[in-house]
Amino acid sequence: MARAVRTVSIAVWDYLDHLSRNGALWSYKGYRSKLIRFEEALGASDVRSLDRPTLFEYLYGRRGATKGCEYRNAAQHATAIQNVIDFAVNRGWRDPLKVPTPKDAGLRKPDERDWTRYSADEMLLLQEGMPCPRSRIIVAVITNTAMRIDDVFDIQNRYVRSQTGDLRARIKKSKMWDTKPITLDLEDEIRRYRQWYTEACGVTDKDDVYFIPGSKRNGDWIRKLPDGTVAGYDPDPSRRVSYNWAYTRLKGALETQGLFYDKGEAWHMLRRSVARLYFDTMAGQGYDLALRMTQALLNHKEVSTTEKYLGLAVETAKRDQSLKGQAFLTRGRDGVVDLHRERGRQGI
Repeated sequence: MARAVRTVSIAVWDYLDHLSRNGALWSYKGYRSKLIRFEEALGASDVRSLDRPTLFEYLYGRRGATKGCEYRNAAQHATAIQNVIDFAVNRGWRDPLKVPTPKDAGLRKPDERDWTRYSADEMLLLQEGMPCPRSRIIVAVITNTAMRIDDVFDIQNRYVRSQTGDLRARIKKSKMWDTKPITLDLEDEIRRYRQWYTEACGVTDKDDVYFIPGSKRNGDWIRKLPDGTVAGYDPDPSRRVSYNWAYTRLKGALETQGLFYDKGEAWHMLRRSVARLYFDTMAGQGYDLALRMTQALLNHKEVSTTEKYLGLAVETAKRDQSLKGQAFLTRGRDGVVDLHRERGRQGI
């Protein structure tokens, strides 16, 4: 009996369907466009026929998919295809295969970037500049918990428990639940926000809906109001808030408040800012495990990832620059005679 042919097209779309069904929205959004391009180029091929030279040419060839891409984007292309290959292997459609990486193509990983990090005052200024209760509570939650933006969007209303002083959230990357403590600052913000939520949507703290609601059309003419909100939409507690909606309000508030941000930076710079502020505070108070405590705050598996968030790699480079080839113990001692060397020279 002839063996069924599994094409690249089948493997790609089955993999994307697998991500969608299992709620892996971050991976789905990040890989979809890259895999559709891969499917358009090699979709008719038998998935068993894929080999390293073919994939190398597709990714890094003269007209490769990663031509003109930065290292990180090129690595995401390779990872997306590797995931499809692994998916096909798990289904018994082909043998294991290692997809060529940007490093195999001679691409150089860029030096660690010195990301924007805000002070406590700047984060409070940003919070005050957010144009509506929903966008303000997003900033308040991130700056008091250091949660990822996608995890904040998924918080369920009934898991924000002011009585016990904590909120329970599912961390997508680790696929685990975590209970975050509610700070005094966040408690005040939650109290004001819930008052608005009840008045606007009739939601109580025990209702099983999203803590931060999405939007729905109300039939009115859509127009932008002076405060940055858009008429024609109402909050919908049954819907998840969209990233584009939140990002637009973040960008507007940053510009309104005169806060600097670099190209490509968004909600994650708040997470990095909180991490550095927490680390500096704990280290300043004498906690020997400040780095480990920050790792736990960020839900990182590896402490090296936490060091990158804190910008310690950049500080290490600056340390090396300040010391390499420079005097250290004798710095600033011009004209001072080394008595030990002088006695040796005189035979004393």
